[in-house]
Amino acid sequence: MKILLFGSSGQIGSEIHRKFSIEYEIKIFSSKEVNFQNLNQLKKCINTVNPDLIINAAAYTDVNNAEINFEEADTINSKAVSVIAEECRKNEILLIHYSTDYVFDGKSKKPYIETDQTNPLSVYGKTKRNGEQMIKDSYCDNIILRTSWVYSSNKNNFIRKIINNSINNKELHIVDDQFGTPTSTEFISNNTLHAVKHMQVNRTSDKYFGIYHLTPNGHTNWYEYAVRFMSKVPEKEKGKNCVILPKKTEKLSSIANRPTFSVLDNRKFSAVFDNRFESWSFYLDKFINKEF
Repeated sequence: MKILLFGSSGQIGSEIHRKFSIEYEIKIFSSKEVNFQNLNQLKKCINTVNPDLIINAAAYTDVNNAEINFEEADTINSKAVSVIAEECRKNEILLIHYSTDYVFDGKSKKPYIETDQTNPLSVYGKTKRNGEQMIKDSYCDNIILRTSWVYSSNKNNFIRKIINNSINNKELHIVDDQFGTPTSTEFISNNTLHAVKHMQVNRTSDKYFGIYHLTPNGHTNWYEYAVRFMSKVPEKEKGKNCVILPKKTEKLSSIANRPTFSVLDNRKFSAVFDNRFESWSFYLDKFINKEF
């Protein structure tokens, strides 16, 4: 099976490349090599490689800047996805695409299931939701994986910011009224690979097409997440005298609105692909033990 991976230099994409390249022929393209704002270049790339599977890990993910750079975010997260989906339909290519918990408005009192109504609050969420719709409207063979609060070892994400800021500050104020599920790129790549293998073993894929929520079990808030992470990180890696304090969202100076409760129900993925998950804290501890 020949795989084409977009977004290979991003958080999810780099881990997908590392994991899949062990067993599969995989062609990788970063945003520098294939510009998602050049839709003709994108189409040409797909037709040149002619893969069996496209994994799209490319996205405009800067939530605040998306409010300002709407056209760029919309082109990358929506219009380019439409091109990919259409090429997949015409050439009978399976598409695996990553989406986000930010397609929801956070007003639910329980974890969101895949069929719940989307109502994004931010430009980022709207463009990602539009990308999902483009895939559905194309009728290509597809699996859409919504995930949340992504972290990894090599990118500018929440936990890396916490470590860096703890070195230079005596206090860190982290919001405690936004709830979600921290998800490592290793978790995402492992389960994406599991899904692909599961479809190969069963020699069919059409019954697996659709949207899935891909996160560990349980949920937390940003404050509790930060406290747990910093309590586990070795002293030599962080600021020694920094205190983490809770803060309310209304006190933030943020351009974009974010959902207060964007917890995703992962039971569909677990049931369909016959896989069991552990809690978010289990994977976080595993990540810390591996990286530090």
